[in-house]
Amino acid sequence: MAITDWEMADLVREVCYDVGTGPLTLGGAMMGYRAFADAVGTGARFPYVIVGVTDASQWEAGSGMLDGEGRLARTVGASSAGGAAVDFAAGEKRVALALHAAWARAVEAHDHAPPDLSGIEAALAGKQAASGVLDALAGVEAGADRLLCFTGMESAEAISCTPFARSLLDDADAATARVTLGVQDAGGDMLPDEDDAQALGSPSRRWSALHAVSIVSDDAQIGGGRISGIDDLAIADGGTGASTAAQARANLELGNMATQNAGAVAITGGSAVFDSFGVVTTGDPYINRFAGTSAASAAIAGRRARGTVSTPAPVQTSDILGGMYMAGYQAVSNGWTANVAAVYAYATEDYSNSGYGADIAIATTAIGSTTRAVRVRISSAAMTPGGDNNFALGAATSRWSVVYAGTGTINTSDAREKRDVDDIPEALLDAWGDVTWRRFRFVDAVALKGGDARWHVGLIAQQVRDAIDARMGVGEAVRLGLVCFDSWEAETEERDEEGQIVRPGRDAGDRWGLRYEECLALEAAWQRRRIAGIEAALAQLSGGPGDGG
Repeated sequence: MAITDWEMADLVREVCYDVGTGPLTLGGAMMGYRAFADAVGTGARFPYVIVGVTDASQWEAGSGMLDGEGRLARTVGASSAGGAAVDFAAGEKRVALALHAAWARAVEAHDHAPPDLSGIEAALAGKQAASGVLDALAGVEAGADRLLCFTGMESAEAISCTPFARSLLDDADAATARVTLGVQDAGGDMLPDEDDAQALGSPSRRWSALHAVSIVSDDAQIGGGRISGIDDLAIADGGTGASTAAQARANLELGNMATQNAGAVAITGGSAVFDSFGVVTTGDPYINRFAGTSAASAAIAGRRARGTVSTPAPVQTSDILGGMYMAGYQAVSNGWTANVAAVYAYATEDYSNSGYGADIAIATTAIGSTTRAVRVRISSAAMTPGGDNNFALGAATSRWSVVYAGTGTINTSDAREKRDVDDIPEALLDAWGDVTWRRFRFVDAVALKGGDARWHVGLIAQQVRDAIDARMGVGEAVRLGLVCFDSWEAETEERDEEGQIVRPGRDAGDRWGLRYEECLALEAAWQRRRIAGIEAALAQLSGGPGDGG
């Protein structure tokens, strides 16, 4: 038993940039030390000491614990604020798990003298050793018509045992048990419980084969399926009433559709699955424009697998409700589908003698709209968004994990698209001097890979925010565009009629981020100013007394 309820651990020390009197967000383990989250669990109490680095006059000692967000929740024992929680200012602080006077007082106040153990050996003599099996038996509630059943190595429960079940327990073999069950008589014949009341097997639990010397039946009925070895079987009751495939198609009014490998099939509802199929583009201007010419003959010969191409009527978008429309470029006479969220993929350039259109567009029509909105264009040269500077690649809650590219991203920097161009304020450069580059590992990577998770070098968004806001005012970091903050509402899980998840649910949340290209630009400007200052100081020293000889 511990002397106190305070948890202890060695080499635990983190840096902190948070402010205020409430829970503090920890900024990561210092070199050669461990983080609190790696040494103590959430909710465990431990002694802590906080010492200011930027402001050494601020200090605090007490007992703390990590809350559900991993922050240090503080119960102050002594502090530079007269024993109250210190209102820590912006700047670096160091938080350590360390013994202090409050912990020593807790040890002294704890009555930890051992009890009187004399006579314990005599009291335990002849007693049954502790056993999990005995503990499990002791926890079972006994009663009439109940059997003891072990559910694990050291767990058990009582289950019901009916008089019928007891009548099976004394049967010496399977044959005797079948007689007790009423499915076999004493002579060995297998019998149903009642005449014409039970089936042999079921639609979902079928026998793989039935072997018999002979089958005798006064009334045999087959509800469906297949009987090997019978070539001509008319299934009139609930079936087609035909003995051949051709007659079955005729009875079902299928015509010759079931024998076709390709061709035009009209589907007015539901869905269809084909082993293979071709898409016929009706109203194709390439075919219509050159109908009756040698070019048309060549096009028809080259595209014959797609179906009949003899001057069909234009496709109407009312015929493609809510589906994927894949076709050649053509004018649509009655607008795009209304009140149905649809996706369209189509060629955006007309056909010509030299070949087909080379630009493919993916567009959508929103619910309640008849306007087609192009989202993505794919050409032989590039894949581009549907509009300039209109669409984001990813979102705060749907991020790409890695972007692979041959070269870096090109950002707009044209003077004609900028205004209010000015020098970087000195206050911003001063604030950037308070920013600290750190090394860190990502939480999800550690959860997945453990100690093999890789280290990274970069910035902590909240520390950048606090450093700039401390010198320039609250909110200035976000106003500058260096620091980004995104939040989202909770979304409930959605499932289709078959219970499949079509959109997973998520909790409400938020996330801080940085525009690293701007951070690096500001770092370069800060370094330039610092180098200029060093060069000025060196120039002043080189021109001092004695320089002229």
